[in-house]
Amino acid sequence: MFYIKATPTNSGNYGNPMSKPFPDSVAIPDGLLSDYIKAKGFILPVIENNQIQSLIINKEAFFNYESTH
Repeated sequence: MFYIKATPTNSGNYGNPMSKPFPDSVAIPDGLLSDYIKAKGFILPVIENNQIQSLIINKEAFFNYESTH
């Protein structure tokens, strides 16, 4: 299990996954970690009980990031 920020930055990114929980973090199950990494942290998550249940890529934020980097 890994942990990410509970809220995104202004750019829409939730940050790098960490192996230990931290203040204002949510758990991301191992089964969703690959999708999270592919989206480079630009996601729209469904969070229940402080854990991500599902996620999809935040296309607008992802493409904005890709076009500037």
